[in-house]
Amino acid sequence: MDGKIPPGGQGSHDQLPLPLPPGREKLETYVVQIPREQVYRVPPPEHARIIESYLKPGKEKKRNFTYCTWVLLAIAIIALIIGVSIGVTRLLYNPKSPHFSVTKIVAKIPSPSKYKHKGPRFEVLFKANNPNERMGISYKKGGKTSLSFKNDKVAKGDFPSFSQESKDSTLQEVTLAASRGALPKEIEGGINSTTITSKTKKKGISLGFTINVPIEFTSWARNVHKGMTVSCDFKVNNLGTGSKILSQQCSTKI
Repeated sequence: MDGKIPPGGQGSHDQLPLPLPPGREKLETYVVQIPREQVYRVPPPEHARIIESYLKPGKEKKRNFTYCTWVLLAIAIIALIIGVSIGVTRLLYNPKSPHFSVTKIVAKIPSPSKYKHKGPRFEVLFKANNPNERMGISYKKGGKTSLSFKNDKVAKGDFPSFSQESKDSTLQEVTLAASRGALPKEIEGGINSTTITSKTKKKGISLGFTINVPIEFTSWARNVHKGMTVSCDFKVNNLGTGSKILSQQCSTKI
């Protein structure tokens, strides 16, 4: 019992430290210094937005989808309103061709003492009817008229410029000068009622009256420019002061 050292006695403080187990090294401590201006007490705001975008990605996409949907819906509604407005305007303000008819025609021979080399002049009285309920018609300058016999022009003249309100009828007169050269015998005979033959009186003289004029249909909603051609085939008993239209057929193209 003399050679034993009791546990916990003074001799235990004089023992050397135990060696480390194989494969383990002594731990070391490192101190890392960071510049003071890079130390944040509160995270930057952009970090918060990034984190929020990761946490709530579906909400942002849904918000963008809803916004695009409303924009497309608004565009579709505006396009629909414009289309319906154009369609209604065209339906209500669709221009209709005016109607024409020859009322009277008289040939006048100028005095030989004043007009030696001039042929007769034909005065044609016609009626123009505007069938449009919401649109007026303006007949522009530059219109031309012609008178023909058996498809040959015997006289030509200018068409007057005038305007018509909706559902309006107008009487207008044009003067056509005879073309150079001799007139057909039927025309010459029809001018002088005393020399007209009984055959001509019975059948009448067949003539053609043509109008070419630019026109404009006018209204508060829309204006439409067109070129118009009017063709009237008619028969007249004579071309003197007592002339009378026996029959006629007129067509209008715009």
